[in-house]
Amino acid sequence: MKYFNLAKYHIMKKALITGANKSIGLEYELHDTQYKVNVVDPGYTATDFNNHSGPGTVERDWMRSLNP
Repeated sequence: MKYFNLAKYHIMKKALITGANKSIGLEYELHDTQYKVNVVDPGYTATDFNNHSGPGTVERDWMRSLNP
């Protein structure tokens, strides 16, 4: 089961990195339009998945993303 979770983690991390990179490209493409592109990266956050080893909490990092 441990390796299955690790595989899911790597797949999701790759998807997030790819999505962030595409968002940067989309922001560049739309810079002269009325549309805005926002991307949030809470960083390494303590969750059940990483045994709460991250320095941030879900609540704090979520609030920080609302008030940069």
